[in-house]
Amino acid sequence: MNKIINVGLIGNGSIDESLVASQAGRNEQFNLTKILIPYNGTNGVKVKYPNAEMVNDIKAIVEDSTIDLVIISSAKANDLPLVEQILQSGKHLRII
Repeated sequence: MNKIINVGLIGNGSIDESLVASQAGRNEQFNLTKILIPYNGTNGVKVKYPNAEMVNDIKAIVEDSTIDLVIISSAKANDLPLVEQILQSGKHLRII
């Protein structure tokens, strides 16, 4: 039996995270649990993934002990502190 991997998605409000969410949402091994997309860019993703909780704070993903994997979509150079915080929390990290 395969373990279900709970995923937190951190995006930047572009179309990229919709694509990432689509890939994570279609794979039965992944459960898209929480999504953080700043600048009110969540409407389309929320409709497409109603079971995922939309959050407005990175801590809601990093401090959630049920999340196994964090995906950062469209990372920027200034995301290094965020990357460090995620890794120190013991979560797996994927930067796309």
